[in-house]
Amino acid sequence: MSEIQNSDLNVLECFDPLDLKRDFFNRYSRPPRSLDEMKNARYLILGHCTSSRFLEEIKRIGLVPDYRKERGINDGLQSDSDCIYLLVGLDKYFLNRAILHHGGEGLVICVKVELGLLEADENTIIPSYHKHLPSEEQLYVSLCGNQCKHKGPIKAEQILGIYLEEGTKIWPLI
Repeated sequence: MSEIQNSDLNVLECFDPLDLKRDFFNRYSRPPRSLDEMKNARYLILGHCTSSRFLEEIKRIGLVPDYRKERGINDGLQSDSDCIYLLVGLDKYFLNRAILHHGGEGLVICVKVELGLLEADENTIIPSYHKHLPSEEQLYVSLCGNQCKHKGPIKAEQILGIYLEEGTKIWPLI
């Protein structure tokens, strides 16, 4: 699939960082093919868009939620200050949003996270239609909508790669 190699069969590779170098019609990132495929995974590989302004901190301690709402963006999207928002596939909207509000260059971070720490992104769930579904099904709907959120921090050890917007891997350089 990509340069991210996993021998663990319990890893569902959703986000492919090589999509940064591909055109819109040739992307390999994908949501789970079914609820069962998602439920059979222990880990998911997902992406996160941010600004280079936070690069040194991310390399040192990983991704941390904005508990004190110091990095908040007031653009109408709901936000949970206890979570890190993740993507199934590349969405330049979130990359541009990070640059616009925080400055710096756009970064895409590829992470391996436990399925059990993921929740549906409230911005992908239609209250009148999806809120009655069990949380596992809400997560599946959210992943099919290209987004989810991770409860709590994501450690630096869980970062598989940090990439510049055009696709150059800048960390770790292995």
